Amino acid sequence: MKKSSPPVSSRVIPCHPAARPRDPTFSRERLRLDPAVKPRDDRPVKVCPQIDYLEHYNRKDPVKFDRPSFACAENPWQGRDDGQGPERLHQLVQCVSLFKLREAPPPRFGIVGFCTDEGVRRNKGRPGARSGPHHLRKALANLCFPDSGRQILDVGDITVKHRHLEEAQNKLGNVVNSLLEWNITPLVLGGGHEIAWGHFQGLTPHLGGSSLLIINFDAHYDLRPLVKGRGNSGTSFAQIAEYCRAHAQVFRYLCIGLQEGANTKSLRKNADAWGVESIWARDIHLNSPDPLTKIKQAVAAADKVYLTICLDVFAQAFAPGVSAPQALGLHPWQVSPLMEPILTSGKLLSFDIAELCPPLDIDQRTAKLAAALVRDVLRQ
Repeated sequence: MKKSSPPVSSRVIPCHPAARPRDPTFSRERLRLDPAVKPRDDRPVKVCPQIDYLEHYNRKDPVKFDRPSFACAENPWQGRDDGQGPERLHQLVQCVSLFKLREAPPPRFGIVGFCTDEGVRRNKGRPGARSGPHHLRKALANLCFPDSGRQILDVGDITVKHRHLEEAQNKLGNVVNSLLEWNITPLVLGGGHEIAWGHFQGLTPHLGGSSLLIINFDAHYDLRPLVKGRGNSGTSFAQIAEYCRAHAQVFRYLCIGLQEGANTKSLRKNADAWGVESIWARDIHLNSPDPLTKIKQAVAAADKVYLTICLDVFAQAFAPGVSAPQALGLHPWQVSPLMEPILTSGKLLSFDIAELCPPLDIDQRTAKLAAALVRDVLRQ
């Protein structure tokens, strides 16, 4: 006679989570939003504080929060401990509240996550970049890192609620402005490349009479016109150009790694009209003309540099996890030497990296590449 299966309540469930039957209703999102949902094993889950300080940022009397807010409940800053002191990034990064930084600090970096792909969605791209900051932090956490004497702070994430992209960009500008006021170099993790317009808004109060050079490693110019008065991931540098014209400022923009098949004739005309300097991916592959010399000359002529990297500048083999992958993109060892004169110039005002789309990534290739680039910036 065939024995019937014991009731679920009487079954012995293995302790190891990988051996347990999968619960289709369980997800980290439910774990974060619903306190009643418990993890599937008994190990403690490290949870980042869920205080949304940025919602209160513009109030006249902000609440003095003690900890930053993160978009994901899981703490990304954890990893191997070799027992020889702080030798990895997760051991060096300090998570602090933005409101605890009002004293005059020594020179240091401030990490900010911009968790949005609303601009990508508006630009008819493939969404998913909103989870980029969390996965980029996880890829950074276990990297070996020599102590450079500069503190590395993480002040949390900015999220887009109800698709209010412009509001989130204004918040990003406020945060970048505050970090610079406290002598902290902003390091912003995206998110779509709509990050650039919000980022730039925070830089303008710190320019004075200085000339700013924007250097963008990107397969696209991102000089598209606004659509029904709204920006997207492809309009940021057109918005910056319009701002500069309205405020009688010089718009200096160098775009590196452009793809001929990704930029229309009208976009090239816009670039020529705005006086954009261009280095095409083809020229970098052929090393003709010498792209490194052109970058050095542009940096030498500027007082300050804002460096932004869109990960779709890389070949799809190295960066599959982006909205618009490029079959003929650049190799990492082509980009790294081109970044060197920028990072060693002493003129770097701020930095961001955009378009990491974890749902489209393969074996974390794109996240690891982005982490390697961020590490290069932190080392300077």
